[in-house]
Amino acid sequence: MGFFVDLGGLGVAKFLRKLSLLCFVFFLVTTRVGGITPEEVFQDGRRAFELGHWAEAKEHFYLFGQSWPSHPLVVQALLLESLSELRARPAEDTLAKADRLASLSVRLKLFREKLPGQELSELETALQVETSGASLLATGTGILAFPPKKLDHLLNRNLIQNPSQDPIGTLSWIRQWRRRYPSGYPAGLVGKLEMMRSKALWILLLSPLPARKSSAILKTWGAWPLGAALNRSLNKAFQDGSLDVKREASVLGVSVDWILKNRKENQGLQEDSKWMRYLRERGIHEAEAWVPR
Repeated sequence: MGFFVDLGGLGVAKFLRKLSLLCFVFFLVTTRVGGITPEEVFQDGRRAFELGHWAEAKEHFYLFGQSWPSHPLVVQALLLESLSELRARPAEDTLAKADRLASLSVRLKLFREKLPGQELSELETALQVETSGASLLATGTGILAFPPKKLDHLLNRNLIQNPSQDPIGTLSWIRQWRRRYPSGYPAGLVGKLEMMRSKALWILLLSPLPARKSSAILKTWGAWPLGAALNRSLNKAFQDGSLDVKREASVLGVSVDWILKNRKENQGLQEDSKWMRYLRERGIHEAEAWVPR
């Protein structure tokens, strides 16, 4: 019985919002019987719209259209209702997400109490991702706690941060993780990791200023010169990856070949170019000068 009592309160916020909405509509309907005019309902909706009260405006215009479908203003009301609905969506999504997080949090607490010893890492990770509003940070030490099968599952669900968001962090955690778990990989995991590593190196290849700033650590990690390191990772991804990874590696490989063929990696930056002059004038921070995503 306690299980159902605990879960019964998960949707309270959503229920109260729906109840207040029903009361609002009931109030408008009963007021209409008492003599409210369609013009008043329309103007109330317009006033709410102009104040940015999108949910309230949407309900006014919806009631207007349902109650007076032949009124000359019904098309204008429908337009304003549509705009209100679109603009109300972010707030509604935020409330829905808050409900979902509350539900997950209560359930997770319940499962920890009622199911001791149960594997809950996936649910805990999902809650972390939902709470942060992003994928699991590649630089987070939490990733290092996931053994090969768990990490493979997270990668399949795209719960790990995209390498383009933090190339150096991606290279770092992959290196640390593989040292911690040198064997026992499920089929295809090596290909996925090498593909992530390739994407991180690709962003560095296209971002010479951060690459130059990070060259010392990259040399320590065996990721320098970038072109050679990138080709090694791509070849491993292609060799050990699934069909999807092989295709992804091939698509990136075409771009890598083209870039390296038309650029001598040891040539260095054109320090006197107009781009570099402008950046120096503005105050350049090489470690932050990533290629636009």
